[in-house]
Amino acid sequence: MTHDFAATICGFLILVDSPGVRNTAKLKMQDFLQRLTKRYDYSAMSYQDCPKLIKTINALQSICKMTIDYLDQHPEDFYTNKILHTQPEPISPAKGVAQINRMAGAMGL
Repeated sequence: MTHDFAATICGFLILVDSPGVRNTAKLKMQDFLQRLTKRYDYSAMSYQDCPKLIKTINALQSICKMTIDYLDQHPEDFYTNKILHTQPEPISPAKGVAQINRMAGAMGL
């Protein structure tokens, strides 16, 4: 569950370039984090009661907090920072390896 949630968030950050949609998603994530934390605190669950569930909740909270912070720091990432984005470029069969190496170098790989 945690992996799927994180993968969905990463996909969203990479694919969505609309500042309005990104901001709305940030607000929804803040709401989700607040509700998750409120329910968790209300349950007064101890680690001994259900360690796997608590680890999952903590992981979801961390993912939400990091995503919210990222969206605050980089509200228009696609246009300015290009941290998660690369310029799409078709791969030609004749120059494929050179293009892939150049793109990998641009991403720091």
